[in-house]
Amino acid sequence: ATSPSTNWVTNAADWLKCDERNVNVAAVVSNLPFGRNVAVGGKAGGGAGCTADADEYLPLLTALLPIAPRHAFVSGTPIAEAMRECGYENVTQVPVCRFGRIFLTVAMGSEPQWRRGALEPAVNFTLEQATGAKSGKGYVRAPEPDWVEAMGGQSAMNAA
Repeated sequence: ATSPSTNWVTNAADWLKCDERNVNVAAVVSNLPFGRNVAVGGKAGGGAGCTADADEYLPLLTALLPIAPRHAFVSGTPIAEAMRECGYENVTQVPVCRFGRIFLTVAMGSEPQWRRGALEPAVNFTLEQATGAKSGKGYVRAPEPDWVEAMGGQSAMNAA
């Protein structure tokens, strides 16, 4: 699937209700509602222990797709596959929280002037480890990444 129009300037102007000459949106960056206090996808917020599932984000992701060529979303659940279903391209997902409660998902798009492809992050723990920690109500206990060890380990990081 692709956005209704590949001209993101036109789409952003329609969304922002302004003239195309006033559009300078190159990316949508948003901390999406996690489903705790704000309802996502029509469901009521479920409180501190709840998060929306990826399907609940689909209407919001679909609405945001045509506004800009690139997107970055913080969410409470993995949404990369849902983004791909909506038509986002060059999608990368990174678990941010050792408890599996926060994820950063970036879509770099496919605009010719931004030929970069998907991001290749260096992470300390995998998506699978993070989601496993969430389901087990624990957290990821991963070794220090290579780049931290190369700097002298955590003790060097703390001394800085």
